[in-house]
Amino acid sequence: MILWNPGKFPNEISWEQLKDKHPSIPRNKLIADIFFKAGYIEAWGRGINKIISKFAEASLPEPLFEDLAGGVQLTFSKDLNEDLSEDLNIQQLTANQMSILREIEK
Repeated sequence: MILWNPGKFPNEISWEQLKDKHPSIPRNKLIADIFFKAGYIEAWGRGINKIISKFAEASLPEPLFEDLAGGVQLTFSKDLNEDLSEDLNIQQLTANQMSILREIEK
């Protein structure tokens, strides 16, 4: 699965530095502050490390982060055509979540 978003990471931080301790330089400080106050961000500058560690915990390959076509691209390499029931408790998913998973499988 590939996710792409317009915009770039700050020039002051390289991709490799994102994997280590680094300063947080939000693109839109007002939106970042709202997410922080709402509890969606627990600490600044930890998002990439959390993504990488969750993939490692699940024994999945580390996602690939790239600058591409004026944006940031994140590539997940796990084969999404595998039987999803192995990884998920299907009975606990909502109808909307099941619909999303069916679209991903396609």
